[in-house]
Amino acid sequence: MLRDERLRAWAEEHGVAWEVSPHYEVHNHAKVQVAFDLTLAAPRSAACTGDPGCAACVGVWEGLKELALRVLPTCVRHEIDPFDASFHFERQTHWTPEILLVAEIMPEGTFEPVDEALRQCVEAVEGALRRLDVRERSAERMAAPR
Repeated sequence: MLRDERLRAWAEEHGVAWEVSPHYEVHNHAKVQVAFDLTLAAPRSAACTGDPGCAACVGVWEGLKELALRVLPTCVRHEIDPFDASFHFERQTHWTPEILLVAEIMPEGTFEPVDEALRQCVEAVEGALRRLDVRERSAERMAAPR
């Protein structure tokens, strides 16, 4: 099976969803968008022992990391946050325990504001996730009951 087909099947099996959001920092007393955060989320695995640091949860996070590395462009710098041994809960997902991976997509310089080139790279990431049929999380949030 080709790598993309395997990742597509894995993402569907694990109910993976993605979201891109602006990442702000304060520089010289001003709020500046310096990056984008790519968040990949998967509900807790049925194999989970209940401990968010269990081997099943680490395995899901490692799958999310493989997916992130597949879609993150080489044209920009990115940093993936380390595994967070806790579940994340949101009203929009009906309080389902989730495992998150957050990758910061940023320009080469520190505190450089986001430019058109970075926006295009992020659009390429979004396109790659759509081609892999990974669900967009922000669309789920808009459709979620209030």
